[in-house]
Amino acid sequence: MRQENDYSKEVLTRIATNVKRIRKECKMTQENLAWATDLDISTIKRIEGQKLNASVMTLCSIARALNVDISILLENII
Repeated sequence: MRQENDYSKEVLTRIATNVKRIRKECKMTQENLAWATDLDISTIKRIEGQKLNASVMTLCSIARALNVDISILLENII
């Protein structure tokens, strides 16, 4: 069970890092990204803060708003 928790944390960390990095490369604020995805800003903050295990649909929305393929958000995970 411990290994599973460690892996889950690692996945959340990598997704958070990728979302934040790409968002900043796009010169977007968390508020801009929330608006572009029609998500609440608290959702973006929780994803970037490694507090939310985002659904595939949420990640697709974020990828679309950032104009990248969803696989870019999943880099270094799979």
